[in-house]
This record gives sequence, structure tokens and C-alpha cells, in this order.
Amino acid sequence: KVASNDFYVFDLAGDSRKDLGEVKMAMDFLAQKGMILYDPNSGKIRVQPKAVHVLRSVKGEDDYDNIKIHSIAKGYPNASYNLKKRYLTVRGVEEFNISDSLNVNIKPDSSLITLLQNRDIKFDGTITAGNFEITGKDFRLKYDSFFINLNHIDSIRFYVTDKNGNRRRVNNAMVGADSTAAAEGGLAGASKSSGTLFIARADNKSGKVKDPNYPRLDATTGGVIYFDRQEVLNGAYDRSIFFVVPPFKLDSLSDADPAAINFEGTFVSSGMFPSFKEKLHTMPDKSLGFQHRVPDNGYRLFNGDGHLDGAVSLDNSGIRATGRINYLAAGVESPDFTFHPDSVVGKGRAGTISEKQFGNVLFPDVKFSDYQMKWFPKQDQFKLKNLKEPFSLYQNTAQLNGVVTVSKSGVDASGRMTTRGSEVASKNMHFNQRDFGARNARCEG
Repeated sequence: KVASNDFYVFDLAGDSRKDLGEVKMAMDFLAQKGMILYDPNSGKIRVQPKAVHVLRSVKGEDDYDNIKIHSIAKGYPNASYNLKKRYLTVRGVEEFNISDSLNVNIKPDSSLITLLQNRDIKFDGTITAGNFEITGKDFRLKYDSFFINLNHIDSIRFYVTDKNGNRRRVNNAMVGADSTAAAEGGLAGASKSSGTLFIARADNKSGKVKDPNYPRLDATTGGVIYFDRQEVLNGAYDRSIFFVVPPFKLDSLSDADPAAINFEGTFVSSGMFPSFKEKLHTMPDKSLGFQHRVPDNGYRLFNGDGHLDGAVSLDNSGIRATGRINYLAAGVESPDFTFHPDSVVGKGRAGTISEKQFGNVLFPDVKFSDYQMKWFPKQDQFKLKNLKEPFSLYQNTAQLNGVVTVSKSGVDASGRMTTRGSEVASKNMHFNQRDFGARNARCEG
């Protein structure tokens, strides 16, 4: 009513029709908060800019932040001020929010932060920004610009929301690449992964203006995702298998849609397949993986004589393939091959060993239906076991129940073979193109 920032407590009590004692107590409280200057002796009140800002913020006319830092320290000072370098070290800070509306939260390592000039904050620890969790060292919040310099990122973890509305952490994490991964993916200095987290526009610290582009992450050196966790095929893989992500930008970090998490990059499989480019994304089992179509000319397997036509996928069940694998004269089809670092296993309903020559070795004609396969590339052993019908050899003139092994030395078998009314049982059979031999055999006929 007085249209002035200066007035007296007596006038305020009279105009508001409040008890003078209550108004004086309220003025003491506002003075403690820095909202006003109050002289209890004269009753004079002077409104400070902070109070005007709060009022305008409540009315939606000014921007404001949601930062509130609590320090609970036991046995040591809550804070120490360095007079020479002009910074404040604050202890006992378990966590604090940067933006409630955008779900940006900081958990400092050792419950320690450093307050710098212009309200900047330096810390090591973990930032949660929507569906991303960024852990590292030498992070710095630039308050005026409202972004965080991520000078050394140790890892980036991801969260998704399942169909029941539950928030779940994805098993895989992005980390800085070691020298091998950096060389494979062409990432210079990726072991020192860094970037910038843009929390919101500098004039929208309150988040009152909804902007789906924020929070936004710019990873200036990229990173690598390994698949050596126990959840992926019971820990079958080591760090020689990874997905390299070049420098990238992601917005909408608070998006609850699992499809929002995806990265273009290169999959490196330690020679299982040639390295190939693909998009890593959230799979139905909430892991990071992919589904990849093999090119028309197929993929060479394990840098050897194996060949794959079909498709490759990766999720928590491991590296899988569907299609056809050829090895020397053998060819098998399956909807589900499982790739281990040193082997491939699978079951299928169709396969053949073709009558042909590799080097000086002549392979016989073999046909089979339901089978189980175990292939050990480094040992040159492509093992096949019939599950129902026997193997058919030599234009269906011989049938075998047992295990057939294809290698560069030809076809060997262990089991029981029937041919032209005779039966041979042996653990050491060898098949040539037109005949076979058996050691330590038991014959019936």
C-alpha cells in the first residue's frame, strides 16, 4: 500500500490487521533469511532484493533454482574457508538436488564439495540425470550457465522403466576405453572420457518452462561398453569383446522410453566376426544389445575356415546367431547358435557334409536332420551329434548313431554304424570319400 521498500513494523501490523507481536516475530525470521533489514528498536523495515526475487519467482515472473545443500558433519567442521584461494570446502554433504523438475541429483564422494566463486561447485562423485547415472572425478557445476563440466568420466550407467512402471538399471555401463578398445574404435584419448551435462537453459533453472531437450549430455571423447558382467551369458565374455561409441550427443535424458537409449558405434568381438557397425539399444530383457543382419557375402568366423550367413544378436543371453554356419565341407542351419569366446554351440533340424575335397582330404557325403553341434575352432573340431534320426552316409547306404567330428583331417566318428546288414560299434571311426575304417571295433552281422 505504501509503494515503498521502506516502512515500519507498526504500519505493517495495522494495515494487515495482525497482532504486533506476531508481526515482529515474522520480521525477525525474514531478517535471518536475508529477505529484509529490520531494526527492532525503531521498527524500521527495508525490503531486500532477495525478497523481491522470491515474490516474483512465486508469481512466475522470475527464474530461480532448486538447489539446497545440507551439511551434517560429526567430529569435524561443516565447512572451511580458504582465504587465499577464496573457496569454501563443505563436508557432510550426502547428496543434493540441482533440479527437482528435471531429476538431476548429485552424490559427492566422501560427502565433500567445494564452493567456488559465482556459486560454482566442484566435486567428485555421481550425478543422476533422468535415466543416466554419471560417475567420475573433477566435475564442476557452472552455476550461471547451468551445466556441469565432466572432466573425467569413469562410467555412465543407464536406467529404463519397465511395463509395470518400475525403474530398473541396465546391466551394461559405458566406461573410458583402454588402449586396445581405443585403437579398434579410432578413439584418441578415450581412456580419459569427458563431456558436458547441460542441465537446463541458463534462464530456466527452475524448469518451469518444459523443454524436452534437457537434460542433455555431450560426450566429447566417446567411450566403450563391455559385456564381461555375470548377467551376460553367466560371465562368459571378457573385455576383448566390446562396443565402441564415438563422441556422441544425447538429449531428453529424462525420457522414460527405453528406446531413447541408443548409440551408434562399432562391435568388436575378438575375431568371432569381423568388426561391424551397428546401433546399440535397449533390448527386451533391459540389457544393451543389438540385432544385426549379416551382409550378403556372410562373415568369416574366428579368422578361420568358418562362415556365417544370417543374423547376429546380443543381449543378456549372450552373442547369438540365426542362419547357417559352414565349416570346411560341413554346413548346418539353426535358429539359435550361441557364441562363446572359444566355441559355438547350437541345435538345428538340417545339416550336410558335402562330398568334396579340401586340400588333400576327401570328405564323404553325409546328411542329417535333428542335431546338436559343438564347434571348437582353435582345436579344429566341429562336433555333431544326432538327436533323433541317424546320420545318413554314402548315398543312404550307411546309418550312424553317435558323434561325428569334422576337421581338416576329414571326418571321424564315435558310435554305432549300420551298413548293408552289418553293424559296427567303435569309438574311433574315420570316413573317407568312398570307404571308412574303424579301430577297436566290435562287429555284428
